[in-house]
Amino acid sequence: MASDLKSLRSLKLMGYKMKKLPISLGKLKHLKYLDISSTKVSVLPKSFSKLYHLQTSNFGYCCISLPSGTANLISLRHVYSVHPRDISIMQLTSLRTLTDFVVGTKKGSQIEDLGCLSQLRGKLMIFKLQHVRSKLEASKANLKEKTKLHQLALYWSRRHVGAVNNNNDEERFPSWMGNDVNSSGSSFLLYNMVELLLINCNECTCTLSFGLLPSLKVLYIERMENVRRMVHKLQPGGAESIRLFLALKTLTVCHMKRLEEWVEVVEDATTGGQGVVVFPCLKKLLIYECPLLKTWSMGGFSSHHKRSERLGIDSCTNLISNPEDIGKLHSLNVLSIMDCKNLRSIPGEWLASLTCLKRLHLGPFWSELEDFPGLTSLHQLHASLEELALYGWDKLESLPHQLQHLTTLKELKLWDFNGPEALPEWLGDLSCLHRLHIRNCSNLTHLPHQLRHLIALKELCLSDLNGLDALPEWLGYLSSLYRLEIGNCSNLTHLPSIEAMRRLFNLQHLGIWGSPKLKKRCAKKRGPEWSKISHILKLGKFGFEDEQWIPTRTFPIVEEMGKAKWTPPTLDMLTC
Repeated sequence: MASDLKSLRSLKLMGYKMKKLPISLGKLKHLKYLDISSTKVSVLPKSFSKLYHLQTSNFGYCCISLPSGTANLISLRHVYSVHPRDISIMQLTSLRTLTDFVVGTKKGSQIEDLGCLSQLRGKLMIFKLQHVRSKLEASKANLKEKTKLHQLALYWSRRHVGAVNNNNDEERFPSWMGNDVNSSGSSFLLYNMVELLLINCNECTCTLSFGLLPSLKVLYIERMENVRRMVHKLQPGGAESIRLFLALKTLTVCHMKRLEEWVEVVEDATTGGQGVVVFPCLKKLLIYECPLLKTWSMGGFSSHHKRSERLGIDSCTNLISNPEDIGKLHSLNVLSIMDCKNLRSIPGEWLASLTCLKRLHLGPFWSELEDFPGLTSLHQLHASLEELALYGWDKLESLPHQLQHLTTLKELKLWDFNGPEALPEWLGDLSCLHRLHIRNCSNLTHLPHQLRHLIALKELCLSDLNGLDALPEWLGYLSSLYRLEIGNCSNLTHLPSIEAMRRLFNLQHLGIWGSPKLKKRCAKKRGPEWSKISHILKLGKFGFEDEQWIPTRTFPIVEEMGKAKWTPPTLDMLTC
């Protein structure tokens, strides 16, 4: 390395399975960029401290121990690391980027050691905040002076292992989170904050106020398990109107076990005459795993959220707020309402008013419901709706025939549909359908032959259909079929004939799981069904799994909407 790379300016070793770097690393006198992320390197050579021109180092997903003398790297401006834990980093007072800081109890890893890094900007994630001992100690981090930070994530370990004080979470918050908001916003110093994540702050019970952060676009709150009420209180400020969450575009509230109510505004008696605007720019709202949540105030939602595009509610079993407000969200293109058993009705008229809606997921809820007027109105969305998923409709007698008019529908998912009738014949009229998923329809004994008209179908997934013993011959007419998935169909034994299977010339993926009878008959070279599928090996993927295949309860809309730009690190990353 030393002889012919002395003029090297950039060294990228990301992902290499190396455990150490050579001592000669220090001879790369002109090196400005070093990336050893996702390697097994745990200790850097002492010569690392001689890279005086190094500006950027990426230690992501490594457990790095820095050598003494690292503070001599006066050119170092950017450090990307999952687990920085060396005192010398805190001596780099000109550091502009430190993506991660794990709070500990020893000098160099205490929260106050962030105080000297006054030039930090961009993104900062602080882990294991349970180790902060007092409000005074937290204040020494001087977050309020780091005005160039745009993204901030605060993490508490879920079990608070090794915490010095488990009951002072509220004191660890900066003042701009815990105070009641003032309409002038004078108590807020982080005007440039764009993204804020709060995770595992289990001991906090206080009302948190974020509404006057004027640049905040993403707010993610997870597992603040002792917060019962999220309220934004107004105090006299002299303004004619108050605007909360002025720039917020994405709001996620999840795994809040005790949250009962979200109230956007509680007006003081002296502010009753002021106008209030809330969430004027909100585009995505996701609420899930809040089992005690009964009320989500939608006063501002209905008046000012006409730009909202995505709404997801999942596993909020006690939610009883009036859903008619949703019908006023005329720009909504994604709506997911899952596992909200106390929502007894969704009027068809407001569903029909969502003329921009493209994706709709409903269920599983209302176990006693035998009719759903909203479904009969969905045909009015024939010009926009492209994806429809219905989960857990075990009491529904049959799917309403009006759905056959959804001529733009490209994806249809029917899960846990246990009505007395088989699948309706009109499914064959959905000529634009690309993906059809059918799962756990216990009374289904055959696939209606009208499905052969789905010549645009590319993906067919059949799961937990124990009434099926054979796939129909007409399957060969699905000339566009690219993927066929069969899972947990315990009585299925026969595929269509070899002639029909050979007509599926676009089929490149065949997956069979948890269907022991069919698996045995498809055994390579010796099973009677093998000749029907042997050609697929030449086209693409094919495989069997020994273990039973159990499809997980996943709702793509909810998962997609819930992902913040930062993926919370795994426990392994934090304890390595």
